[in-house]
Amino acid sequence: MSGEFGSYNVNGYVDWQIEMAGYDCSHGNDELTRLFGKLFSALVPIMGDICRSEASDSGPEEPIMTAISQMAVVDAAMDDIKKYLDTYRRVAQQAVRRAQENNDGGA
Repeated sequence: MSGEFGSYNVNGYVDWQIEMAGYDCSHGNDELTRLFGKLFSALVPIMGDICRSEASDSGPEEPIMTAISQMAVVDAAMDDIKKYLDTYRRVAQQAVRRAQENNDGGA
C-alpha cells in the first residue's frame, strides 16, 4: 500500500483527510452535507486503524475490531442519509411515472 496510509504510529494521510472532510461537512450549509459529515466522522477510527495496520504499527486485528465496534455508528449515519434522500427519490420516481403516463397518453 501507498505510504499515504501512515507510518510509525502517526495518523496517515487518508484518515486525516476523512477527518477533515467530516469536520468541514459537519459545518456545511446543507443538511445533506452535514449528514455526510456524520458518516465521515464515523469512519475516522476505522481508517486510523487501517493506516496503523498498513504501516505495521499494529496488527490487522485492530481495524477489524474497530470496524466491528464502529459499524453501528456507520450504519446509523447511512440510515440518516437514506432517510433524507428518500423523499427526493420518491419525488423523482413520481415525476418519471407522470412523464411516462403523459407520453403513453399522448401516443
